[in-house]
Amino acid sequence: ELVANVQAWKRNVKLVVIHELLEDGSIKAARLIACTDMDKDGGEVLFAYHSRFQIEILYREAKQHLGLRIVRHVTNRKSIFTSMLA
Repeated sequence: ELVANVQAWKRNVKLVVIHELLEDGSIKAARLIACTDMDKDGGEVLFAYHSRFQIEILYREAKQHLGLRIVRHVTNRKSIFTSMLA
């Protein structure tokens, strides 16, 4: 893990590097996960990322199997309300 400044976000982030290795130990691919909570260590960042991904899969499968669709409502005040409809 390392700390880097992301100019587009105007803040420092913690980057966690994940290497996918081949059988001989050489690097096949690398992924970066960015976190704006500088107090988290690399393990906590990976756990939060994995948990978020599992939640997204849960919602996607629930929508698919239950026939839910997302409807967004925009009011005249530019507020957006999201509803799940069957």
